[in-house]
Amino acid sequence: LFLLVRHTIPIAGMLTYSYIYTIFAAEPLFLQLLSIVESAVATVATWVYERYFAKRYHTGWKMIRFIAVLTIVTGLVSLMDLSVVHATVVGGAITAQIRWLVLLVGIGTYFMGQLGFMPMMVLATTNIISKNSGTKNDQQRQEQQGTTRTPTPDEERGSGDGSSVIQVCEISEIEMTSRTNEESRVFEQDRNDQTPVYDESMQYASFLSCIDFGAQVGDWIAVPIIASLDITRENNWNNLDKFIIICAVGRIASVAFLWLIRPPVVTATALHLPLSQDNLRGVVA
Repeated sequence: LFLLVRHTIPIAGMLTYSYIYTIFAAEPLFLQLLSIVESAVATVATWVYERYFAKRYHTGWKMIRFIAVLTIVTGLVSLMDLSVVHATVVGGAITAQIRWLVLLVGIGTYFMGQLGFMPMMVLATTNIISKNSGTKNDQQRQEQQGTTRTPTPDEERGSGDGSSVIQVCEISEIEMTSRTNEESRVFEQDRNDQTPVYDESMQYASFLSCIDFGAQVGDWIAVPIIASLDITRENNWNNLDKFIIICAVGRIASVAFLWLIRPPVVTATALHLPLSQDNLRGVVA
């Protein structure tokens, strides 16, 4: 639900890019250069997130606070587009200062946009429920325990003719065969019981669909806002700056949706612990 409602907030990115395309319509080489730079910036932002933030902020309240900070900063950075709108005029002269301004603003907005999107991907991947997680853990525990059987003291004392060793080996082979058959049965049962609800790829696709559907809803929400502000190419993109401000405020306000992914409150009862003072202090800590 959070991934859906989070992306229903309208964004001014596409409309701003259309405005920039109108300004630099006579310079297609610069537009292509701008697209290449923005793709490179998105790659750098992904690397920065993986290198410095992924391991620190991936679960719990740390991640929620991190998403809140990124959302607010991204909303403030998006206001940099106002400088481009106010510094340019449709049909006006294009100077080197305007080119550098558009390039730098594009780098800043795309970097923060990609950095703010990465936690959404983390949420989509870390909330996948695996039906076979318990079976795999059981199999790993069995593998760690090994398949050899330790002989008893009586078997070690034996008759000395090696019969006890042969008997232990035979028992070990029986245990290995029985364990292998049991693991095969469990694996076959899990495979037959596999349903789309517990399929990891289907869950991941569902989360991504929530993001895409939310973005489409956000575009539909933006349509009446743009129409009410009468933002068109024919009137030289008047009131585009107002739309940028509305989208920035909406993005910052979307921090309120974070309560949808707040971690559950852990209590001593949920942990099946006696309600003693020591246990309560441990839970609070």
